[in-house]
Formats: sequence, structure tokens, C-alpha cells
Amino acid sequence: LSEDSIENDNFRVKRYVAKYTINPAIAQGLSHVIGSVEVGKMADLVLWNPAFFGAKPDIIIKGGDIAWTDMGM
Repeated sequence: LSEDSIENDNFRVKRYVAKYTINPAIAQGLSHVIGSVEVGKMADLVLWNPAFFGAKPDIIIKGGDIAWTDMGM
């Protein structure tokens, strides 16, 4: 596409993340509660080491509490 360039990579990633996060929350009328990582919003987060994306996550946070972590870190 004509818009493809190194400068647009960050915009493209933000657009794809929004398709699975804030956009569905807006469509359901829940963007004030979920859909983005902000103080006061509910969120479950999973963090991976980018070098090992196919492996187990490093940490899982659910409801603000650590639900699982690799204890060998």
C-alpha cells in the first residue's frame, strides 16, 4: 500500500490493538470501564518476553493482582 513505510509502523500497531481493545468497548458502551489501561478501569494483562513470545508468559495480572508469575525470574 502507498501508506506502508517505517514511519507508519507505530500507527499501524496502534490501529490493530484498538480493533481488539477500545473499539469493542466503545461498541458495547463500556469504554468507561474497559478497553484501555487507565487508572480506575478493569484490565487483565499478560506480559511476555518478546524474545520468547511462543513460550509461557512472564507474568499475568488479573483484577490488579498478580495471578501467575514465573518464580525463576
